[in-house]
Amino acid sequence: MMYAETSAGLSDKQTRATVPPDIAIQLRALYRSFGNPLPPDAFSQGATYSPVPVRLDPTRPVTFARPLAHEQFVLAETGLGVVIAPHHLVTTRRMVQLPRIGRPDAIRIIDPSDSTGTTEWPCTLVAVSPRADLALLQCSALRRVPLPLATVPPAGHPIVLLGTSGWFGDSPSHEPELIRGVVVSSVGRSGSRLSPVDLFLLRTAVELTDGGGPVCDVAGRLVGLSTSRFQSVLSPCGLSAGISASAVAEFVRQHVNSVGPITSELPREDVRDVRLFLQQATVVLRVYVRGLAATVIRGNANLPKDDQARPPASPCPKCGGTGEVDCPNCRRGRSKIRRPVVVARNPQTGQPIIQQRFYSIECTTCGGKGRLDCPLCGERGTRDTP
Repeated sequence: MMYAETSAGLSDKQTRATVPPDIAIQLRALYRSFGNPLPPDAFSQGATYSPVPVRLDPTRPVTFARPLAHEQFVLAETGLGVVIAPHHLVTTRRMVQLPRIGRPDAIRIIDPSDSTGTTEWPCTLVAVSPRADLALLQCSALRRVPLPLATVPPAGHPIVLLGTSGWFGDSPSHEPELIRGVVVSSVGRSGSRLSPVDLFLLRTAVELTDGGGPVCDVAGRLVGLSTSRFQSVLSPCGLSAGISASAVAEFVRQHVNSVGPITSELPREDVRDVRLFLQQATVVLRVYVRGLAATVIRGNANLPKDDQARPPASPCPKCGGTGEVDCPNCRRGRSKIRRPVVVARNPQTGQPIIQQRFYSIECTTCGGKGRLDCPLCGERGTRDTP
């Protein structure tokens, strides 16, 4: 049972719950701390709420003009998903395993036919890969056709991917953009649990966020799924990593049988409408979590008076409320070391000629994450106001 704000009078059988002034202050501070816009009439002092049923039919869309105020969900993450089979899509593991939060309470996709972005289809988590940065979702209302699969082109071949260079959030005008790049290497990252054929490297002209978007060849065939981005000493502009379509198909076939074959032929021609191919097979995901709002509105009368009177927590001045800070010993999880290398020998004396060269390694302080827990607040991101 969820709680929604009512605009008219209530019957005698319905339960009334009034938000006290101090609780209303806590709710406003909570939603602002997550960076979400606050509805003008949400959590007002003395507002009356009543329980209303929520439709749980997975085959029907869930449409809300104000999803945060109606369902008491907090938007925690937004990303991309790629249609891999009928009614199934794949995305990165970070979309279903949020940092410091864990599994989200709701995963939805924006209805592709709704230009306003207010209609969402519920998704069900099918499986999470224990090896790769992959997660499989199911949506009964999804009617998109998956892209044909192909192997990763050799190094130097052009590729096309659909991604974003920033947070695209809720606004329908901030759509994923078409980005062109080139394959750098098909060798896996050193020290990773993935096999060498699972991970390939690519270089793009713009800075990408965390992945989830499709990577295609110039013929419009899916060759992989973009994942993390890291900094390289040899490439100051940074590289993007992708999981090959073979690894994606191998993971999906463990749960779904309707995955297409993979071709190894190189693309023969450049498809002019490759953007249409990518848009038809890409959806925008929204991940929600329940905040303190649902607990307070459901049973604020059961809360201790000390908790109700406590002032709202202020964001940590060290981390800004994220609970994490940049690792001081690396840059995005990679650090460089200097080692002596024998490059040649003196033809007269036979003595080795040694030069100092730099190598990129995984940071041992943060384990390659590039972030550490805030030393001031730990993982909370907030400090209680004195």
